[in-house]
Amino acid sequence: MKTHPARTPAWLATLGFAFLLTLAGCTRGPHVYDVDGLATSKGKPVPYVMLNFIPEEGRPSWGITDEEGKFTLSYDETRGGAVEGKHKVSVVFRPRNPKEEYEIQKGIKRLHPEHRAILAKYGNMDSTPLQVEIKEQNQKVVLNLD
Repeated sequence: MKTHPARTPAWLATLGFAFLLTLAGCTRGPHVYDVDGLATSKGKPVPYVMLNFIPEEGRPSWGITDEEGKFTLSYDETRGGAVEGKHKVSVVFRPRNPKEEYEIQKGIKRLHPEHRAILAKYGNMDSTPLQVEIKEQNQKVVLNLD
């Protein structure tokens, strides 16, 4: 009697291959690209604002401008960037420290009129006219908040 090496049945091999393809597809996730940029108003940097990037589909991203109006977007706690596609952008002013936050809350300190104008136009996610399309790695975004 002739012996043959053990063979895997064709259906089992096909099932295993399909399972591996499924696993590979599940781990891909959305395209997230690194994004940084500059927020300006009337040609000047806009410091200390939180920028919310809300995509048409997927998880939002956010960034906070520094004193020079520069920002880098964060996708989650461990990864920077924003998901590929069109995003609506809203703006929220951030106090620089707890004292400033307290003074604003109590009415001791008020936002500059230019800041109030920016918030009136871009502060509401439902009505903000600001849109950005994220489409490439290391994208540079300039937000003109006039």
